[in-house]
Amino acid sequence: MKMEQYIDVGKRNRLSQKGLSLTDCLSQKGTSVMAFAVPYLRLRAFGMLPALLSSCGFAAYNGMLNTVTPLKVTLTTNLINMILDPLFIFGIGRGASATQSSFILSSLQNGFGAAGAAAATSVSEIISSCIYVKLLIRRKLVKLSRLLKPPSPVE
Repeated sequence: MKMEQYIDVGKRNRLSQKGLSLTDCLSQKGTSVMAFAVPYLRLRAFGMLPALLSSCGFAAYNGMLNTVTPLKVTLTTNLINMILDPLFIFGIGRGASATQSSFILSSLQNGFGAAGAAAATSVSEIISSCIYVKLLIRRKLVKLSRLLKPPSPVE
């Protein structure tokens, strides 16, 4: 038996001794997990389509046996994500002044908490997809008019 299995068995035994299963712990009403999960998933959803475009760009360049370009794009966007994560999670300053009327500005000062990680990741994925689309258009592998056009039904 592996060490992870011993740890997992120990957790299950402690929960069962208290008369609780893991699903009971996660599905209790009023848990604070949902307060963090819902905004996180909503903000993370904005990055789903850009993540798909980034994956296609990554695969296109790997298919052309060009692995340096995807490496550079990945390093750039991960660096952006590393910079934005602490700024969005913890904020850029301590406490917002009462004269500020903008919600976003005051939230950036105080930080978004867990949802800030989702926002930073979504922003970096949007930037990544824009970089890949620009590079693919420059190499004439993609036409912007075809990219924005909905697919036509097969006749």
